[in-house]
Amino acid sequence: MPLVDIAVIGGGPGGLHAATELSQRGFQVAVLEEHGDAGENVLCTGIIGAQAFQEFSLPQETVVGSLRQTRAHGRYGTEVIYAPAQPLAYIVDKAAFNRALADRAAAAGVEIRAHSRAVTVQTGPQQVSIAVQERAGRQYTLRARLAILACGVRYRLAKQLGLGLPQEFLQGAQADIPAVWTPYTEIFLDKSLSPEAFGWIVPLTTGWSRVGLMAGRRARHSLAHWLDRLLPGWHERPGSRLECKLIAQGGLQRTYAERLLVVGEAAGQMKWTTGGGIYYAILCAQLAVDTIVKAFAHRTFTAATLRGYEQAWRRAMGRELQVGRYFRKLYSRLHDAHVEALLQLAERDGLMELIHAKADFDWHRELIMALLKHADVRKIARAGLFMSLF
Repeated sequence: MPLVDIAVIGGGPGGLHAATELSQRGFQVAVLEEHGDAGENVLCTGIIGAQAFQEFSLPQETVVGSLRQTRAHGRYGTEVIYAPAQPLAYIVDKAAFNRALADRAAAAGVEIRAHSRAVTVQTGPQQVSIAVQERAGRQYTLRARLAILACGVRYRLAKQLGLGLPQEFLQGAQADIPAVWTPYTEIFLDKSLSPEAFGWIVPLTTGWSRVGLMAGRRARHSLAHWLDRLLPGWHERPGSRLECKLIAQGGLQRTYAERLLVVGEAAGQMKWTTGGGIYYAILCAQLAVDTIVKAFAHRTFTAATLRGYEQAWRRAMGRELQVGRYFRKLYSRLHDAHVEALLQLAERDGLMELIHAKADFDWHRELIMALLKHADVRKIARAGLFMSLF
């Protein structure tokens, strides 16, 4: 089988964006997608910051909602509404979004091989060898000058390549329900739902809602019980389904090797605050493309050369991830009473003006740092940390 320039393992947003960009630059690119198409077996709320659509010309036709009116709830009844003049983000049909990116890649000349699972990856000084198994049982070896690992929250290949694992994992559970009972995107900061994170209800223009939560453990169980309270008999509604997945937190020990780069969820490039990763996957894929173009121009694919990719993405978002990690760890140690106090504080003392000025769906560091400089926020946070010791 002939040698391709670049093999992309995984047909998610990061892998498909990289494949399209590289093909448009004249490289021969093959994408290995283990499912029938890129839209199969996706579990994602699908919220992408508004600016990302312009930055990367993302497919607008897949939008099924917007993040315009958001209402945060504390466990004891406090509610805070955030309603910016323009949508902070858009919600996409993630299956349709992936398929649109796959169509764009195919139109650019990318070869997408469906039902093709990468079993092993071997890198060497001359090429990358990927053992591929097709659904029909046929096995073959795909050889490439360079490979991109973009296979989502599956770390078998990363471990095999000695790249390590993300620092930790949360669980995400979500159900699509054929009902809309609120015009708001609802955020539930309730420790009985999730001590570590939060729950959500996202209404869609299709007449459905996405209900989910992120937690350290038992996310599926917690979501099922919550849905029973929210909408009794939800599971009997046609099309309702509840799914669960791991959410990586913190990057791999290394996201590069000889003739190989890792992007997106496969690299652990996820927000500590929300668990989202679509924008980061595409951003890092673009940085990977830049590194690959330089590597081919200089005809050198050593780990030392490709290390520039990791340096680039850590410059772009490393500080963001560090602050996000600190903030989520801080939140996880607060009690419901302290969360309630923070929500009450948001209704006064100019906090909402601060939030309006600093809020950005994909970049949270500036807002977090501004909030932590507020004297009353620090006071409540310190009280929560003290109580967590007992």
